[in-house]
Amino acid sequence: MDNVAAAAATVKLKPLLKDYCDMLRVELDSKGKVLVLEGTPKGEAEAIRVELVGYSLEREDGKPVLRFEELRVSREWMQKLAEVFLKDKRIELPDETPLELVKAFT
Repeated sequence: MDNVAAAAATVKLKPLLKDYCDMLRVELDSKGKVLVLEGTPKGEAEAIRVELVGYSLEREDGKPVLRFEELRVSREWMQKLAEVFLKDKRIELPDETPLELVKAFT
C-alpha cells in the first residue's frame, strides 16, 4: 500500500512543484511514519532530500495539514530555514489536496 500511496502522491505533487522542481520522487513508510520527498530543484545538479519523521496527515477546520515530529533536509541552509519557518512542525497543504490521498498516508 505504501508504494501505491507514494505513487499517487508523486502524481499529485508534480504539477504543484513543476515551476520549482525538475524531478520528484516520494517514498513512504506508513508503519515507521516516515515520508521522504526527493527532488532536483530547477537549475540544480543534485537532488534535495527531505524526510518527515513521525508524520500525521489531518484535517483542521476542513483544511489538510501535515504534522511531523522531525524534519531532516539534505542541505544545511534549508534545514536551518525549516527550523525557523516550521517551528510549529506543521505544513498546511493546498485546499485541493484530496481527502482520499490524505487517508492513504495514515
